[in-house]
Amino acid sequence: MRNLNPDFDIKGSSPAINGVKLLIETYAPWDISVLITGEKGTGKELVARQMHNRSGRKGNFVAQNCGGVPEGLAPTLFYGHRKGAFTDARDDKPGLFLLAENGTLFLDEAEAMPLSIQPVLLRPLDGYGIRPIGSTAEIYPNFRVVAATNQELTPDGFRSDLLDRLDGFRIHMPPLREIREDIPEIVEFYLEQMRRNYGRRKQFTSDALSLLKNHDFPGNTRQLINVVKYAYFGSNMHDFIGADLVERRLFGKTAVEVPEKDAPAYEPGRVVPVTGNGEVRDRIAAIQNPREREIVEALLRHGGRMRDVAAEMHITYQGLYGRIRALGYPGTEELYVKHEIPNYRTRTSKAPPGVRVEVRQRSSHVM
Repeated sequence: MRNLNPDFDIKGSSPAINGVKLLIETYAPWDISVLITGEKGTGKELVARQMHNRSGRKGNFVAQNCGGVPEGLAPTLFYGHRKGAFTDARDDKPGLFLLAENGTLFLDEAEAMPLSIQPVLLRPLDGYGIRPIGSTAEIYPNFRVVAATNQELTPDGFRSDLLDRLDGFRIHMPPLREIREDIPEIVEFYLEQMRRNYGRRKQFTSDALSLLKNHDFPGNTRQLINVVKYAYFGSNMHDFIGADLVERRLFGKTAVEVPEKDAPAYEPGRVVPVTGNGEVRDRIAAIQNPREREIVEALLRHGGRMRDVAAEMHITYQGLYGRIRALGYPGTEELYVKHEIPNYRTRTSKAPPGVRVEVRQRSSHVM
């Protein structure tokens, strides 16, 4: 899976998101610490990256998840070390503060930072120098710190003096359920990213988009992006992504995939319906499952020839058989009988009322 570009502008035009954009533009040029709050998956790191990109700083954007900092290695991680400082120190290694020289140090999930390592950050955040492990000389790195948390930082697990240094100004990222009007723009942006990466120009149907807008998304934008990715690839070669595929991802409805070896071989001489009356169309419209309705209509249109239907859907013959099995049918025969599709397995077959059929005979010529 190719990574999507993380350095794009924040998408959305709701009042809440416009407020976030305004704060980013306001705080970015200032040499101040900023604490970004919001639930998991709302895009706090994106806010931090945007602040860095607009800050005028030419150094790196360095991100560190605070929950992944080993307590015994915190000084080495943040300060760095010199060659020979300890047994495995074979080379000089810069710490996070030096890596963020003239840039931004982003401390993600600050609430997960162990209390015992928090003092390591105090002096550098006040502008004092640092000494890499094994060195006697102090270094004064120039960096800006931005932190993020998904819960309130309290004295029970977080030092108040460190919070004072991190909580200069705040930016709050709203959960997706509070900015539903931004969902279509966010979806379209990520779809366009995937179109550029993979070439297939797909889009959601109105029903699918409505389903996305009305979902609460406890995982917020991160969950929405995963749904978009799943729907893009799960729709195979279709240009339109239906609501059934979105439901499958949101509510855990997983299709049953059938191995190719389980699909029957193609058989020639299938029954070909040529015309259909209003009764047939009404029967098709009455099918509740949109995927089943699509397959039945295509089979009637192509005279029961599964290979032609598969070609229209841009999938393999075995893939079409798998979709029929995923609808709950043990095999294709049951689908044909239920919906009165001419039976391609026999030479003669009773057509549905109002459907005229032709039988395609095998050629008797021997090559």
